[in-house]
Amino acid sequence: MILTKDGVLIISGEGNGTGQIRQEGMFLKEISGEARARVKTVIIENGVRSIGAYEFSDCVNLTEAVIPESVKEIGIGAFSGCRSLKELRIPSGVEGIGVDAFEDCVSLERIEMLQEAITPASFEGVTAMRKAEIKHAGSIGYMAFYGCSNLRSIEIPACTERIEYRAFGECRRLSEIYFTGDAPKLEPRVISPGWGMKRRPYAGEVFFGVTATAFYPKDNPTWTKEVRHQYGKGGRINWVHF
Repeated sequence: MILTKDGVLIISGEGNGTGQIRQEGMFLKEISGEARARVKTVIIENGVRSIGAYEFSDCVNLTEAVIPESVKEIGIGAFSGCRSLKELRIPSGVEGIGVDAFEDCVSLERIEMLQEAITPASFEGVTAMRKAEIKHAGSIGYMAFYGCSNLRSIEIPACTERIEYRAFGECRRLSEIYFTGDAPKLEPRVISPGWGMKRRPYAGEVFFGVTATAFYPKDNPTWTKEVRHQYGKGGRINWVHF
């Protein structure tokens, strides 16, 4: 691990990122308070397999983070409170993103997502996000983008096969939704509707609380009236074929 005078933090090695830093005995000791504010760029070199919980939290002046293909997991709260981070590229190798990984990233407007699955609550509450570029995701998890209140449009690629309950719920400024292939299966999610209540599977309501126009391929038999109804349940979706 190297932290330069210019605020560039370089992390190298193999294995879990947190384990690497702890072994060197430097980063976690010195990176609290004022020291965290010195970090402006994070470069994680190829070989590191995971970013630990709260690894870069409250690095308030962090503007750029380079994540390599070797990273498989981004931990809980990993970038929470990085208030200057404006964009991020998540590589295809990432298999899991912990809850609140980007909580309070108030400047994070654009995320390029190359991973094969977007896990539940990955980007929940990232209110600055205007553009989410989903490239290869075969599935989009439960409440993955819930409450992304500045998200304006979204394109669901043809490779997406499953979308879970309320994945884009409460995205209040979402106005245009583009589906480019078959209707993804509405994957159920077993949750409890309230304290002390029995857990049961929920599906659909993908755009709960959303008023938008959704475009889908003309003459595609998977986009039945019932499927469209389940997707838009709890919102106001105008369906248009193209």
